[in-house]
Amino acid sequence: DPGVVLIQIATPDWCHCGQAEQALRAGKHVLLQKPPCLNDGELKRLIAAAHTSRGSLKVLLNSRATRLSRTLKKHLAAGVIGAPREILYAYRGRRFPIDHPASPYLKAESGGVWLHISLHWLDEAFYFSDALPTAVQVFAARNDQGEARFLGEGPNYWSAIFPMGQGITLNFEYNTMLL
Repeated sequence: DPGVVLIQIATPDWCHCGQAEQALRAGKHVLLQKPPCLNDGELKRLIAAAHTSRGSLKVLLNSRATRLSRTLKKHLAAGVIGAPREILYAYRGRRFPIDHPASPYLKAESGGVWLHISLHWLDEAFYFSDALPTAVQVFAARNDQGEARFLGEGPNYWSAIFPMGQGITLNFEYNTMLL
């Protein structure tokens, strides 16, 4: 449809790459929800489609756009709270339950809900630091026992240390081990 200029893709994760490729081949601008792809092969295909398209590709990670994130970053930059020595940022809790045991979110190839949600938090940490982490620790396990709606939930944890300049670090933790 020549009247459509931009397409936002907010479908389930396993649909993202194919739908984005189709839209880019049609010359449309694409706003793509994260994750853009499920594996390296899909990512290479998507990059190739973006390079040959008349349209552009933007992958959305929206945690950095929240009012809280923008306000905190503004106040940190302005020194409103004084000179920070260290920033500790932690999310602990249960991810949202999946009611259908056949859901692709519970499949290893999708990375699961834990990975899906953690990309939002990782994006926010990048937003505050404007740098790659200097250290990363990850622990992930798959729980295939218990209620169907919690299948795939296991003791999942990752943490990263981001440099903030002037000797300040941002220690970031995303932890579903503490349920």
